[in-house]
Amino acid sequence: DLTDNVNSLPEKIGKIKAQGGGDVPEDWVGAFKLANENISWRNGIKSIMHLADAGAHGKEFTLSDKYPQESAKLKDELMKCAKKKIKIFGYIIAEDARNSFNKCQELYKSYGGSYEICEFPKKEKKRYARKHMAELSDDEDDDRECCCDEDMDCYEKEDCYGDKDAEEDEEDDLNVRFRDRVLDNVESML
Repeated sequence: DLTDNVNSLPEKIGKIKAQGGGDVPEDWVGAFKLANENISWRNGIKSIMHLADAGAHGKEFTLSDKYPQESAKLKDELMKCAKKKIKIFGYIIAEDARNSFNKCQELYKSYGGSYEICEFPKKEKKRYARKHMAELSDDEDDDRECCCDEDMDCYEKEDCYGDKDAEEDEEDDLNVRFRDRVLDNVESML
């Protein structure tokens, strides 16, 4: 739940590790439902920092999805957040999530809420793509196509796979950058 100790935030965020997944789209409804039902929101500044590398379930949010009913559920959860006056920061980690973030922002603003989309520099997105490709393959000689988005200027497989020895350092560096970006937004609200 929530804490009054703002100084504990960097440590708590630093412990968060992205894991699981491997399938798209993702369960954005579940995340916002937890925020609406499992957090004891108090008076004062309320915010959600939402990081995603894949879009939300629901035909309005993702072009192809086997859970079309999720669109209405996500709209409902977003409306509940807006009524609670929760400011949402949406962090686009990979381009697959952009359409969902844009649609959520549009809806949230129509509900009277504040929704800011945050971008990471192209270099950090490329680093994330390399990490993602390394996780997908145990074989360095894999002949899979590069997973990077066209706007990343990354067309060579070795750009995606990167240096396996440096993977852990890059992951730690990436987590620090995410934490710092989130903390910058928190500090701007105080």
